[in-house]
Formats: sequence, structure tokens, C-alpha cells
Amino acid sequence: MSKFSEYECLVRAHDIAGVEAARGEVEPGDVPRLTELYWELPDWMSRILLADLLAGQRRPAVDEVMRDMLRAPLTGRWTDDLTELVKIAALAHLDEEHARRTHLYHEDRHALNRAVDSVLARLGTVPDSAAGAPDAPRPCPPLPAEPAACQAAANGGAESTRRAALPAYALVVGSEPLDRPARNSIGGWPFLDEGQQWPECFCGERMALFFQLDLPDVLGPFGGDHLLVFHCLTHDDASKPRLTDGGRLVPGYWDAPQPPGPRPFWRVLLQRDATRPTAEPEPVVRALPLTLRPITDALVRPGRGAQMFKVGGTPSWAQFPESYQCACGAEMVYVCQVPENMEFASLPGGPEQRHGMGADEYSLFLGNEVYLLACPAHCDPAALWPVNQN
Repeated sequence: MSKFSEYECLVRAHDIAGVEAARGEVEPGDVPRLTELYWELPDWMSRILLADLLAGQRRPAVDEVMRDMLRAPLTGRWTDDLTELVKIAALAHLDEEHARRTHLYHEDRHALNRAVDSVLARLGTVPDSAAGAPDAPRPCPPLPAEPAACQAAANGGAESTRRAALPAYALVVGSEPLDRPARNSIGGWPFLDEGQQWPECFCGERMALFFQLDLPDVLGPFGGDHLLVFHCLTHDDASKPRLTDGGRLVPGYWDAPQPPGPRPFWRVLLQRDATRPTAEPEPVVRALPLTLRPITDALVRPGRGAQMFKVGGTPSWAQFPESYQCACGAEMVYVCQVPENMEFASLPGGPEQRHGMGADEYSLFLGNEVYLLACPAHCDPAALWPVNQN
């Protein structure tokens, strides 16, 4: 039974739990058939669940689905909560300003409804007044070749659609300051490939090294790479992906404008021949040791791993799973997660971060949870994208 058939079973059976479990497993190659299926579905609940499956997929055809999703009616039933959650995701998908207001919409559904009405008015359309959702789930279409697999999908099992996650390692921050270079560290002495310069922000300031580590050999295409995360202390915001009309990240996205800035205020690197540390250490982030400990990243929610500082495993996805295609065509792969509001201690006398958490600590991307996605083809040392959620 194909993955597409399993997804179709789930949405037609109105299997909310099954869709939740499968949502993070939809791959870009599944999107064209799923968007076509959306327009064939005869009822709103099936469409809502399919839109939920597509949340986080960046393709023009998905934009049309999300616009239509805003028309979904509220029925006065318990399923309205799901409808509103998917509408929040649709607004965030369509407009960066709405993406920044997701917290407001979760807390104030009147504000959500006003935002939906405003977008529909701008699009020149109106909400659908007919619920169109049957009381009983619609049967899954017959699949005589593998009826047991179809039944398993209808019962919420989407295990066969789940990609194998990379092995997981917890990143444990030590308390004893470093006085010499270490390859796994908060701050410290960056290990860079020969010829790789210490990254600078567009403002001319050298970026701060927040952390670095050697990725274990078992982490698939990234095994043996050295990961480094730099971030400007003056400029701080959430990352905003720029995509081509075809849905890929734009060429050179690691240097593409991040309005209002002309370039990103961060740099994430994968180095493959970093044998020597820099002569001088990171001057403002306190140098502390990092230890990698193998863990079993048990799913705390369907399709979501533990919310912690880690490499490998399964992202915890504070909102909806996001996937991106590198400019080179490769599908980006999740590598590392930084939990929400993680604090990085500063050295005495260090500058204050504009939007930091305090005078003696720094944060990445406004304290958002960060999921680092990397190009498995290594098309560029900076070919990584930091997804931000909260």
C-alpha cells in the first residue's frame, strides 16, 4: 500500500489521531498528489485534515489549499477547535505578519476570526456557510490488494509512513569554564576549515559563537561533520525563509536578505576538515564544555520528540512540522534542536543583547525553539536552515 493511499485513508476516515501521527512524515514528493486530492474531497472535515497534513509544506499548490481552508465553516461542534487550529496554520503559511501573531490567535479566537475575515475579503471570497461534514466518517476507498494495511491506517497507525529518525544524542552543558580549545563547546575556540573566516554580520560586527560540536559518525550523511552556530548580538529576530516559485529555498539562501537586514544575522556551518581551532576564543559567550550522551528520543506526542537540546532524534515541533528543499534540489534533513528560551551565559563585561533574556545571558533567534535543517548533499558549508517556532 502506497503512502499516498494511507494518507487518503486517514483523511477520508476522519482519523484525527492518525493524521496527527503522519503529519511530520509527508515528504515534498507527496505534495502534488495530496493537493490534487484536496479538491476532490466532498466534505470539509476531510479537507481540514488534509490541510493539516500539508501544514509546513512550502509549495505554490499548498498556498491555494491554505487560502481555501480559510473558508471552512464552524459548526458548533467539538471539531471547531481543530478547524480553528488549521486556520491559524493557514494564516501563518500565507503571511509572515500573521505568523508572528499565532500566539494571539491561539489565545483570542475572536482575533483569529477577524483576521480570517480580513484575508478572505482581500481575496474577494466569503466563508462557506454549509458545514458539509457528515456525522459518521466516510469509508476508506477499497484497496483489495492490501486491506489489512488500509485498516491499520484507518485505525490511526501511520507507522509505515514514518521515516527512520537519526540516532539521538542529548547535549549536556557543563558548568566548569573551559580554559583551552574543545571541539564540543558552548562558546570557546571555533574549529573552522582552512580558509573559512570567522563569520561577520552585515553590520560589520563579528558574530558570536554560541556552540559547536562534532556530529557522531552514525548521523547519516552528517556523520563526522563539525557543526558551528554563530549569531549576531546586535541584530536578533526570527528567521524568515525565502522561496522560489517552485518552492525551493532561494539560491544562496544562507546569504539571502532577511528584511529589514540585507543579509542574515546568523551563520550555521558544517565543516568537514576542521582540524585546528582559532587562535583566539569567542570573546563574549562563556566557554563551557558540551557532552553528547546517547538517548532514546521517545515520542512525547505523535510525530514529536523530546523538547531538549539535542542532535538527531525527532524534532519536538512547537507548532507544525516544516520541511524545505535546498536550492540544489536536495530535501533538507533535521540535524539539531535548541529548546525554547535556552540561555547562553555571557562573560563579565560582555555587551547586552538587544532582545536578550537578561544582562548576563544571550539567546538564539529571540529565544525561539530552533530546528536546524541541513542539506545532505553538502552543496555549501552554510547550506543549513534554522527553523524557528514557539
